[in-house]
Amino acid sequence: MYEDYDFNKDEKWNQYIQSADHSISKERLEYLKQIWYKENVNKKYQIDNTKISNVKEESKLPYYTYSTENIFKMSFMLLLFMQGVAQVFGYLFNFLALQRQIRNTQILQKKQYVKLMITNEFFHNLVFLFLFHFFERMHNILIYSPILMHSWVGISEFLFLHHKSIYERMQRYIDKTKQNKELIMIQKQKVEIMLFPILLFAKLFFDIGNWIIVILYLIFLKLKYHTNKRSKVAWIQIDYLIESNLPSFFVSAYKVIRQIAVHFFVD
Repeated sequence: MYEDYDFNKDEKWNQYIQSADHSISKERLEYLKQIWYKENVNKKYQIDNTKISNVKEESKLPYYTYSTENIFKMSFMLLLFMQGVAQVFGYLFNFLALQRQIRNTQILQKKQYVKLMITNEFFHNLVFLFLFHFFERMHNILIYSPILMHSWVGISEFLFLHHKSIYERMQRYIDKTKQNKELIMIQKQKVEIMLFPILLFAKLFFDIGNWIIVILYLIFLKLKYHTNKRSKVAWIQIDYLIESNLPSFFVSAYKVIRQIAVHFFVD
């Protein structure tokens, strides 16, 4: 029975709903609980709208903050052709998202705060944006594609959590994004990794970019490798892709370079 189900003991539910922080109202929370129960516990359960309408709303302030964050995400995506303006929105939404996620975690010591921050995907996005801030010739959709992917994942979660009417209109796309969130985020890491040889190639053969950004980006990838589990998975998938699909002479050269990277870069 829905009324007897203990959501507090459902780890998947708790992990997912934690991302909503305090921005979600009790009314919306009740609706999401019923969706979750129907999808994961009892497929035959019928959502009871009377339960939803009888729940009182909470403070709207956290919602407005979360909503502003996602407006900035949409602005970043829509105004990407205006690189300078889009980058400002990128800074804003990643900063708000970083604060939201840190605020949602109990921190007892400063060391915990620092550790939480440097392992956070939104902090990595801020570093990524900063790296390309001063190099105008590096501004294009390819460079910012990892941030675009993360933005869409975030907007999808926001619409699911807070906007029933929009969610119902876009349910097919939002549900697909939610179901493939982990795959999309790993793809994000893979794109970030593959940007390094592109940056190196652009500097060596077309004199586009700067050696400083190449070195700093390598350090950035090292930070991601040590602090982001998805980044390690992405490296494994790239290794497999290269070894399975490219000629043997290329694979041999790649293995040598990869071994050097293990000693001088990864470790």
